[in-house]
Amino acid sequence: MTCRRPAGARTQARALAAACAAYLLLSFGPGAAQVPAPDPWSLFADSLVAALNERDSVFVTGRTDSSVFGAALQAADDLPEAARAYVNAIAAGVRELGSVVLQEVPPGTAFAVVRVEPGGDSGRTVLCRMHGEQMLAYVRIALVMRDGRVMIADWHNLATGVSVRESLRFWMDALDADASGRAGGGRRTGSVAALFVKLRAGDAAGAADELRRLPRKTVEHPMVVAARIAAARSSDAESRGRLFGWLARSPRRARRYPLLLVDYFMSQDDYRRALRATANVERAVGPEAGVACLRAAIYGASGRTDAAYRAFAAAIELDPSFEAAYWRLLDLLVADGEFADATLVLDVLAAKFEYDFDIDEFSEVESYRAFVRSTEFRQWAREWEQ
Repeated sequence: MTCRRPAGARTQARALAAACAAYLLLSFGPGAAQVPAPDPWSLFADSLVAALNERDSVFVTGRTDSSVFGAALQAADDLPEAARAYVNAIAAGVRELGSVVLQEVPPGTAFAVVRVEPGGDSGRTVLCRMHGEQMLAYVRIALVMRDGRVMIADWHNLATGVSVRESLRFWMDALDADASGRAGGGRRTGSVAALFVKLRAGDAAGAADELRRLPRKTVEHPMVVAARIAAARSSDAESRGRLFGWLARSPRRARRYPLLLVDYFMSQDDYRRALRATANVERAVGPEAGVACLRAAIYGASGRTDAAYRAFAAAIELDPSFEAAYWRLLDLLVADGEFADATLVLDVLAAKFEYDFDIDEFSEVESYRAFVRSTEFRQWAREWEQ
């Protein structure tokens, strides 16, 4: 779909709302495009995403017997046998390390396939968007074909830079280093295992002590950074600010974790760096609806509403099925007083995503109260209830 400004449109907001309506015609009208038959890789990717979206929460594990990712280790030819033995040892009871769960996806996260690309070993790589109420992330899932079956070889979180395969190797190396330290007659250096235990227990002082004694390479490893960020979610705002400030101070770290730093830059009203971080994300994943929505949010927060509308138009064009784009556009239209166009977006949400709106619930949203009192909304509500 190409979004064009319709003749006689009064505002850019109306143009965008009309673009939403144009999508309805393309989707449900007589000229709808035919979708080609999917290949086995795409079928697998779609089935995987459907399974993920049915779960209350997702735990990406290295265990070979526990989840939809059970084939991951078996499918990776170059993964050392020792890795499987280590994971099995964890599964048998070494749970205090907290590494049975190598990555955890927050509840309420929606997965969507962005594209399926050629991968190594004649396999494929699936780029997936993970989107939640307060989060946006991307994962690359490596697929291989074994005995005529598509199997998962790796799961790489682009936000944290952590992959399951690298996580296993990191833990093997870390345990070897801890064992060498104990064999040497003491703990002159920090312990990764002890660090993770203290992070999970909320022992900030103990974790800081372990970090001071660990090599810099280990401190900056994505696994350690990801664990610190996970622990910071339950800490106070000042502690979270210090951690993200540490990430932002280094240009190298800022380039490595751009998606993690966008919210931090926005909290500092540093919209220039937030936009630069978004551009770095786009370089990693390509033009994508979630990134366009993120850019729209930054423009909106900085008062550049025209640019925000253009970014929402780009998001809808890139992925007309990305529901969050329509809700974020609705929020901006309401805040901008473009109530007639806002009701058109409501119609799109109802038709495309099958919403059965309860009119009274709109009054409970404080930012929508002026909208609810408007003539445009009242007329829309009367037509809706008929």
